[in-house]
Amino acid sequence: MLGGVVGNYCEKKMNVAVPSISEKDAKQLRQQQIDWLDDIMERSKDNLTQMAEACSQLAESTGQKPVNKETLRHFYHGYSSTKSSKADRLLSDRLIFLLYKVYELEPSFAPHMLYDMDKDDAQISVYAKHCKQYITEVSLARGIYRTDLARGIELADSILSRLFSDKLPRGLQMKTLEEIKEKYGVNFSPRFRAFLEKKEDAGAGKVPVIGLVALRSREDRIWPVAEDDRKQLSISVPFGNARAVELEGQDISPFLRGGMMLVYQESGSGVSRICLDQTCVVQTDDDQWHLKVVKRSDKPGYYRLESVISSGIEERMLKCAYKIEMTLMPSA
Repeated sequence: MLGGVVGNYCEKKMNVAVPSISEKDAKQLRQQQIDWLDDIMERSKDNLTQMAEACSQLAESTGQKPVNKETLRHFYHGYSSTKSSKADRLLSDRLIFLLYKVYELEPSFAPHMLYDMDKDDAQISVYAKHCKQYITEVSLARGIYRTDLARGIELADSILSRLFSDKLPRGLQMKTLEEIKEKYGVNFSPRFRAFLEKKEDAGAGKVPVIGLVALRSREDRIWPVAEDDRKQLSISVPFGNARAVELEGQDISPFLRGGMMLVYQESGSGVSRICLDQTCVVQTDDDQWHLKVVKRSDKPGYYRLESVISSGIEERMLKCAYKIEMTLMPSA
């Protein structure tokens, strides 16, 4: 989706200087955007005000803020209340996206708006590329930018930004994609479904037990297990990068028994909405790992953490949290 040099602008702040682009390049980009508007007007016979109104209608139909009817006209003619260079006034990502969706004319200056996984040579998983492709398809189908898509499922928009900047090489959690599909009613493509079916068929494998919780200690800290000493679970999981934590020792809670295995998906950093009110493997800001129920906190940046081993409750900042996806009881 959109990004790069036009990623920091909104239609009300087109006079903000571009820090990552030279004056010469900004001027060239502005002219390309103007030429694109000329092409749209020639093809559609709509004037600039009508184009803005069409974008506003689409925005309102998808729950976004409307576009000021004078936005395009002011941009096109270089109207500004400041003394900033005209080269610094560029169209916003959102407006470019809306124009493309309404008039179906791809902007040559922003080819990254239409993601093509077959042209993506980033060193990330094929699954991550499918995630990027699906997010793009949903955004285009619903006429919304990916930031608005994320907010629609209460997902931090930084997660999608990390996905498209290749900082989530393993892709999004499958449950996040399912939430998006349910919210926006856009099914996975046949190609993606075939990939998921093949991945699920091949899901039986070895899941490493990377840590253990000693129940007798009455603490929920996860103690790491050296790689050479790790157990390997032979199980089938419907997601990639599976890991497991073992609970061992005396029974402390009626819900916990020694030898229980908790399986989760390790998927990037941060705390996804699906982790809230769920039992999770968490990494606190002091780099320790614990087993906690994650809840919202009134303190910005903090989470309320409830121990699953004792009655302890604390508020901490988290580096990441992974929801427990599967529980394996000890064999008789």
